[in-house]
Amino acid sequence: MYETLSKWCKTLLTILTCTAFLIFTSYAGVTQEGIRDVATEIAESYEVDPILVHAIIEHESMWDPEVKNGNHYGLMQVSYYWHRDRAKKLGITDWYDVESNITLGVDYLAELFETYEDYELVVMLYATNHDEAFWYYREGLIEPTAKEIIDLVEELRSEV
Repeated sequence: MYETLSKWCKTLLTILTCTAFLIFTSYAGVTQEGIRDVATEIAESYEVDPILVHAIIEHESMWDPEVKNGNHYGLMQVSYYWHRDRAKKLGITDWYDVESNITLGVDYLAELFETYEDYELVVMLYATNHDEAFWYYREGLIEPTAKEIIDLVEELRSEV
């Protein structure tokens, strides 16, 4: 009896583990690879480094389009407070939609790169509030969250 129960528990555990894996790697039929493809296409259309966009998505949301942190939404954790006008201008109403969220984030990155040519400053401005980003920049330092994203860009670049 214990042997049968043990086999049943192992089978159930395997099913639950596989189900959890599928849920974690696929959201409403959208796979990480699909998200990566959409991100690459949008980044290239804005002439923004796709690997930077991938790194931001991985760092900010772990590829989960439904993540919310305060007033930051979706894959690229775009702030409703700061970017609602941008969303309106772009005709975006669903902040969790994969293409819409990536478009919001990449549009902002493109604007930052157009305004500030310094790569590290742009990543800091994306990753934290502007006062903090400029303080780090003036001190010749990189804000910790931005440093994690920049390191992740290098890691992802080495995998290509």
